[in-house]
Amino acid sequence: MRLEVFADKKKTFLLAFTSLLLLACMYFLITDQRIQMQILGWLGICTFTFGFFNLLKQLFSSGPLIVIDYQGINDKRTRMGVISWDDILSISVGEIRGVKLISIRSSNPQKYLNKVSFFTSFASSFNKSLGFSEITISPTCLTHSTDQILLFIKKTGFLR
Repeated sequence: MRLEVFADKKKTFLLAFTSLLLLACMYFLITDQRIQMQILGWLGICTFTFGFFNLLKQLFSSGPLIVIDYQGINDKRTRMGVISWDDILSISVGEIRGVKLISIRSSNPQKYLNKVSFFTSFASSFNKSLGFSEITISPTCLTHSTDQILLFIKKTGFLR
């Protein structure tokens, strides 16, 4: 059994467009006289630019972004590689502002985190500070929901 999860092109486009609008707003903040607004504007520009380019890459991707099969879970967006079922201790769901995240607790998270970019590593640390495990899967702009992905994992019996 195999589950392939693709980008939802419509949702991805709308979120990328929203990121562009927020970038425009951030530009106005950096032109403000107050230093606090300028700092906020530059932080926003960095954040939304990174998000926009990731969404743009996702928008034009043709293959699956997440593959779950007998080998493990591969969220290609993070570039961690396949997280082997043997390394997965548990899978749970957490929620941040109405968005459900899949939290994967691994016996050796550094094995996977050593492969990721600075931004993914930063996001991983941030997720951990919020009470999640270091490895999370976000269903944002995907063709399958968190519940559908978890149901597939439960049905297959891959996780022991």
